Amino acid sequence: MREQLQALEGKRSIFTGEYVKVSGKKEHNGAGPAILLRNIKDQDGQLLADHLWVDHCQEFDSLELKEGEQIIFRARVGQYRKGKHGQLVDYTLHYPSNIQRLGEHAFRGKRRKRGKAKGDSSGTNPDGFFLLSS
Repeated sequence: MREQLQALEGKRSIFTGEYVKVSGKKEHNGAGPAILLRNIKDQDGQLLADHLWVDHCQEFDSLELKEGEQIIFRARVGQYRKGKHGQLVDYTLHYPSNIQRLGEHAFRGKRRKRGKAKGDSSGTNPDGFFLLSS
């Protein structure tokens, strides 16, 4: 199912997911604590992965999330190697930031591109925030 993530490799995007738990390194074979998320979707609501381990950061701690809570965040899609000898390549989300509970978020839109009409705000509300539904 992570073929959709492969297509986004190297790009930083907005994602949603369901918080499950924080773990120690033995549980997910990483270098430190990680966060388990379920049902990771892109900003269009397309399912990208049934679950992912993402890097732990202090933003997760400050939210005091409980299992089952929906979050929205920014992250960069990247590769990692898995398997006993690192022979398999898979995709995950690196450098999570702007982590918020879904429904409490307010992400600013991208800067206006050259040639785009100044008054064109499709996909945003009057304040310039992306409109994302849960």
